[in-house]
Order: sequence, then structure tokens, then C-alpha cells
Amino acid sequence: MTTLRRLLPSIDHLEAFDLAGRLGSFGKAAQELRISQAAISYAIRELETDLGTRLFVRSRLGVTLTEAGRGFHREIAPALAHIRNCAEQMRRRESSEAVSLSVSTAFATWWVLPRLGALRADLPDLDLRVQTTDRDLDLRAERLSLGIRYGTGVLDHYETAPLAPEVIHAVASPEFIAGLAADVATPADIPPLRLIHLDEPHRACPTWASWFAAFGLPYEDRGQGLRVNDYALAVLAALDGQGVVLGWAHLLDPLLASGRLVPIVPQAWRTGVDFMLVWHGEPGPETARVRDWLVEHGHFPRRRATKPTTKGPRTHRPDSA
Repeated sequence: MTTLRRLLPSIDHLEAFDLAGRLGSFGKAAQELRISQAAISYAIRELETDLGTRLFVRSRLGVTLTEAGRGFHREIAPALAHIRNCAEQMRRRESSEAVSLSVSTAFATWWVLPRLGALRADLPDLDLRVQTTDRDLDLRAERLSLGIRYGTGVLDHYETAPLAPEVIHAVASPEFIAGLAADVATPADIPPLRLIHLDEPHRACPTWASWFAAFGLPYEDRGQGLRVNDYALAVLAALDGQGVVLGWAHLLDPLLASGRLVPIVPQAWRTGVDFMLVWHGEPGPETARVRDWLVEHGHFPRRRATKPTTKGPRTHRPDSA
């Protein structure tokens, strides 16, 4: 470390030298740095002593760089400019507001990622950090900007905006449907088929039993079919023709629109529960921009964000999409 200190001149002395060399004046350099001219003269003398050579010729008309001074200035000026630029970029990066979005793996995979390009195009300077989690984290405790949560009135400690209604289809790949031995026309025709079950480990969510119950049909889960604990895997299995899966419309809209997945019956269950965008307290400007963008590109007509509510949770109700 001692050797480095001997080799590297003081950055203050180098900056004084750079300005004086560019401006051709100790006085103007002093004004630029908002210090006294005597301080500039002292810095230059110290630098000349450190380097063992004269850098300026002083006269009553001002100062000019010596030949050695011109060569030294030519080398160090770009380096100092690069250091200034790097420092300024670092300051901007640290002062900018990073926006963190806490979502489930399924929501990140099937909803956020397909929209990420459009979000980047509309908000090009955004520092967005998508955090997937198996649990609904406390936004305030984890210092997260935004989250997507399942439910409505139960979110009384957050400010909320509705993002998507919960509408659930029974979906499968066209190849799976083409291979069926008999036509499937109503929910009552589905139980004998190979079903893909989601065993959600941390969040309560509708199951095949609750989907059939919404249409007044009994269903006994005998452990048949395919069982997975991640919705992204369940959807991939359906795409691969492995069976019928519950398809949340707001997540699978692109797959349904492209025909890669198809509702196996026309009936769908509108549960009456919404997926909500949530945040805690007054959002910063960047968080507010992301919030407004997500709400605008959600599955509701544009609505204003709501204040925390104390209403009880809404119950599921069967409906037709």
C-alpha cells in the first residue's frame, strides 16, 4: 500500500492540474473548483515536487504547460474524465428507484414475462427486479415495492388495485382432445379423463374438486392422474398432451389465443375472487409508474387504485365465463 501511495499522485492535485492545463489559468481553475487561487498554486507545486518536473511556465501573463506538462496532461485528462463518468453513473444508479415485484412462479412465467418486452419499451430506464416466491411475503418487512396477491377483502393492510378476475377453464392440448374416444360436451364428461392436479404447498387455491362443485357435480379425488406442486409444470404437462389442467384465464390467454391449449368444455368458473396488485404506503415515482402500467395492461377496465379496505373476503361463486 505504501508503494501505491508513492506512485499515485493526489487526485485533488491531478484535478487541479487538469483544470489549470485546460483553462490556461490558475485563477479560472480555482473558480471552477470553488477554492482559492493559492490552493491551486499549492496543489500544482506539490504535484511538480511529487513528479520531479516542472509542469507549468509561470509569467506575469499567466501560465502555460511545459513540454512535459503537455504530455502528462494528454495522458491523464481522458483517465480523469473516465473516472468522473464512472462515478456519475454509479451515483445515478444508487439514487434511482429500483422497483421489486413479488409474484408466484406461475404468475412470473405466464403473465409477467410475456409482457416484459412491452414494459421495457414503455419504461426503458426502469430498474425492475422480479422476485418469485412460494409464499406471500410481507412487502414492508422484505422491502418489496409491489406484489400480486390472491383475494380481495383479506388484503386490508395493503393498498390495492384489481389486476385480473379469477376465471378457470378446463384446458388441454388439441392433440390430447383429438385422441379422446368420446366427445366431451359438459363438465360432467370430464372426471373419467386423465387430470393434472396442482398440489399447491403454500397457497390455498381451487382444486378439481372445487371446480366440479361449482357446477353442482360431485368429485372424489382418488389420487389418479398426474400430480405436480408447481403450476408452470402443470401447464407444461398439459401442453405435452399429458392430460387436462385447470387453466386460469388471465395466465393462459396467450396459449388459448394461439390454440396451443383449448378449453375442453365451454363452461368456465368465475369464482368472484380477484388477483390484486398490492403495495404498502405511498409508492415512489418509479413504483407508481410500474403500478399504473400493470393495472392498465391487466384484465379489468381501467380503475383507480383503492385504499386499504376492512371488508371481509368474498366467497367463490360458480358462474359462466
